[in-house]
Amino acid sequence: MRAVRNTERGIEVVELPAPEGIGVRVRVRAAGICGTDLELVRLGPLPFTLGHEVGGLTDDSTPVVVLPLEYCGTCDRCLAGQTAQCRSAMAGMYGLGVDGAMADEMVVREDTLVSLPDGLDVRDASLVEPVAVALHAAHRAELREGQSVAVVGAGTIGLLCAAVAGGIGCDVSIAA
Repeated sequence: MRAVRNTERGIEVVELPAPEGIGVRVRVRAAGICGTDLELVRLGPLPFTLGHEVGGLTDDSTPVVVLPLEYCGTCDRCLAGQTAQCRSAMAGMYGLGVDGAMADEMVVREDTLVSLPDGLDVRDASLVEPVAVALHAAHRAELREGQSVAVVGAGTIGLLCAAVAGGIGCDVSIAA
């Protein structure tokens, strides 16, 4: 199986054994490159496959998006329903604590899978996680139609924040 790793020689596509373990096999069809991935590359060689923005197909050809976190379910944040704030999040983040999506396939916990709605191409599903970040930002900012919004940065998250704000009816300016 092919996978993208940060090795002693830099970023490489390497051959690895097919993933094993308890969970559902996802054949990756799209994986995004996040700013987090770029920051990880700066750390030097890493013992895991990068990538946490992913869309793929299960063995029965169900198109899915993979939530990027294997939360513990037992810490105070999980018990409060805030699984994205799990105390052991770093160890259970695909592409950070466990092998990620920049590979031909991955094995993930079943509770991290979300079936895609009809009409959403699996190749676009790697944008679901960054769109969720933009929607969360708009919600936290309590954006309302007619407000003026400045977005600083024109990367994936910045452009998606601008799109969400524009969709709400805000007047958006982007500073790259």
